[in-house]
Amino acid sequence: MKPNGVLYRRSGLSTLIELETLRLGGERKTLIRRTLLVVAAEEPRLGESQLRHLLGRARDQIDTPETLRLTAAAAVFSPGARSVTPDSP
Repeated sequence: MKPNGVLYRRSGLSTLIELETLRLGGERKTLIRRTLLVVAAEEPRLGESQLRHLLGRARDQIDTPETLRLTAAAAVFSPGARSVTPDSP
């Protein structure tokens, strides 16, 4: 038995968890690059401008999953919510 009570389609909560995981991946990249920028001040082999560029890209990679996550959360937790799937109308 599936604990979410949905046998033949995805649970909206699954989508929400997947989007949260994607967002956390972007956060991880942001934290790593911020740390490397601190190290770059003392280590000339690390390109500070390249790290700043990568930091900007990591921040951009947070925006899309976050927007989708908020939409999925509203759908999942709203009164009368039904399962949210990629092929739902």
